Amino acid sequence: MAKLNRIRIVLAEHDLNNKWLSDKLGKDPATVSKWVTNTTQPSLEALIAIANALEVPMQELVRQEEFNHINTRLMNLFIDFGQYKATEPAEVIESVHVNEIVK
Repeated sequence: MAKLNRIRIVLAEHDLNNKWLSDKLGKDPATVSKWVTNTTQPSLEALIAIANALEVPMQELVRQEEFNHINTRLMNLFIDFGQYKATEPAEVIESVHVNEIVK
């Protein structure tokens, strides 16, 4: 199975563990464990919540190739909500902090 996320690495970089994350998110520890071991992947909503909890940009939580896919999905959401024009480059998403997305 491909390791799509870097949650384990970012937790370790912050000297935090699965239990801390599950408590912070109010999620079952088994669910968080599956995310951390890349057994399953968190939803986009959960990924945003994880980034907020860790106070890191979302792109730090995903491997670059996966981030490119998420970047496209976020751009489409912004276009749907009328915040950006379809002609604007996808890089605009990289400049938006995760907390701004969930407002």
